Amino acid sequence: MKFELVYDVATTSEAPRYALLLTVVALVATLSWLVWLRSRDKPIRIGLKLLMALTVVLILLTAGSFYEQRLLANRTDARSVEGPITGLWRRSVRRAGTPRSYWEWEGFSLEGVAFAYVRNLEQNYFHNAGSRALDLRDGVRLRVRYIQEADGESVRNQILRVERAVE
Repeated sequence: MKFELVYDVATTSEAPRYALLLTVVALVATLSWLVWLRSRDKPIRIGLKLLMALTVVLILLTAGSFYEQRLLANRTDARSVEGPITGLWRRSVRRAGTPRSYWEWEGFSLEGVAFAYVRNLEQNYFHNAGSRALDLRDGVRLRVRYIQEADGESVRNQILRVERAVE
């Protein structure tokens, strides 16, 4: 059976790229403002200092996101499971403090291994959104590479790679 790659943390995760884009925008804004102030012999104002601090934080977050991506891709304790999807479910959960905003949860099982994730939450794990979103249904055959991470007293299976069977 042939499989096509749908998601891979090492190559298709968009979280580091989005963080980098936001960082570049903040850096361009900071440098533009700084050049404008210097060209008019004006002092650096508190707004620019705050933007500089934000830019530094964004640089650190971007570096951390790229580092996490590489760290996850190179995990040696990853497991694999292959089989048809069973028990597919979707649920909307209201976000705290916002009456009209919801987290969209999705989950399924493959050969008895349960997976659950928040859709459209940009992260370095599979979240079934964006340009690589799958139309998941019971019976669709997948091959999944995942790691188990402790979340308090429970263990969550975080998806690192998804391949879909092609006929």
